[in-house]
Amino acid sequence: MRLFSLMFLVSLLLISCQDERSIDGDQLYSDGDFEGALASYNEYLKLKPSHIKTLYNRGRAYEALEQYEKALDDYETVLRLEPKSINALLSVGQYYSRKDDWNSGQLYFEKVVELNQNNAQGHFFLGQALQHQGKIRDAIESYTSAIAINKNLSEAYLFRGTAFIATNRTRLACQDFAAANTLGEKEAERLITRYCK
Repeated sequence: MRLFSLMFLVSLLLISCQDERSIDGDQLYSDGDFEGALASYNEYLKLKPSHIKTLYNRGRAYEALEQYEKALDDYETVLRLEPKSINALLSVGQYYSRKDDWNSGQLYFEKVVELNQNNAQGHFFLGQALQHQGKIRDAIESYTSAIAINKNLSEAYLFRGTAFIATNRTRLACQDFAAANTLGEKEAERLITRYCK
C-alpha cells in the first residue's frame, strides 16, 4: 500500500511540474519573451506531445517570432486533434489571409461562424475575406453580424465603412467611421477627412 501511495504522490508531482512548464511559457509569452515561451512550450511538449493548449500557444509564439510556417504546423496539428478548435481555425484563416489567399481564409472563418454564431472575430475576419474577394454585400453582412455581437469592435465599423464607400453609401460609411473613431480607431479620422467633410 505504501508503494502505491508513493507512486501516486510522485505522479502528482510530475504532473504539476509539467503543468508549471506550460504555465511558465504562458507567462513568458505575456511578458513578450517569445523565445523563452517557445523553449518552455517545447520542453512541455516533450512530455505531452499532444497537449492541445500548449501546441496552440507554441503556434502563437512562432507567429510572434514571424515563423509563420511553423505556427501553421502547430495550428493544423491542433485541428487534427480537435477539429472544432475555434482559436486554431481563426489562426489558420489568418495565416491564409496574411498570404492574400482570401478564399482559403474564408473557408476557415466560415467554419468558425458555423461552429459559433456568436463569435464576433469570426464574422469580422469573414467580412474581410469576402471584401478582399469583391463580395462587398456579403462582407457588409458579416461586419454587421460582428458589430451586433460586439458593439466595441472598432475594426468592424471601420471596414464596414469602407465597404459602404465601395457601394456608394457615403452617409452610412461616415456613421461607421465616426463610430470607429469614437472607439479609438486611428485610421477612422483620416477616412472621415477624406469622405465625410
